[in-house]
Amino acid sequence: MIYTKRVAHGGAGTPNVDQMHREILDEMLDSASSRWKRLGQVLDSAGREKLNGVWHRLNGWPDATEGLYALKKDFIIATLSNGNVRLLVDMAKHADLPWDMIFSTELFGTYKPNPSAYLSAAQHLSLPPRKCAMVAAHIEDLRAAKGQGMRTVYVRRPKEEADPVDGEGVKSMEDGGEVDVVVDSFVELAGVFARGGLV
Repeated sequence: MIYTKRVAHGGAGTPNVDQMHREILDEMLDSASSRWKRLGQVLDSAGREKLNGVWHRLNGWPDATEGLYALKKDFIIATLSNGNVRLLVDMAKHADLPWDMIFSTELFGTYKPNPSAYLSAAQHLSLPPRKCAMVAAHIEDLRAAKGQGMRTVYVRRPKEEADPVDGEGVKSMEDGGEVDVVVDSFVELAGVFARGGLV
């Protein structure tokens, strides 16, 4: 998180999250004080690359595929992620995530929460930000999207938010909160849109 924030604010570092993860992994495995040093002595470069590739094979949340297919019937669905392009393509194939478009911040040379990530994605879809809804399990991401004029949907995910108290306390604007909608799943979100919410 510190790394991506540094790059998002114009600091040094790669906008490719695979490379970032590999740098961090090598640092962790090679540090003399690391509890992972023994593993680092055993893993050659190919082994480290395979370990680093675990991000490409992550399973989606149980509701993600069903909810995304339901949303896809009537809306453009795209991911806007700090993951690099190949990572996001592999994740989509592995977890059956039917994106219409994959927006990696790698394409924009930065990471979220840099404003250009949100604005560039909207621009490439030929949409004003107010016609886009950012859906995320991280309140900081939603605050940044809202700052660029996007609608916002917070999806509660157990243990996903860095500050669980903050995550559990996120409320919709109807309840005096700072996001437009709060849901517990993508299936629930599809229902919100089906009823005309956020449109």
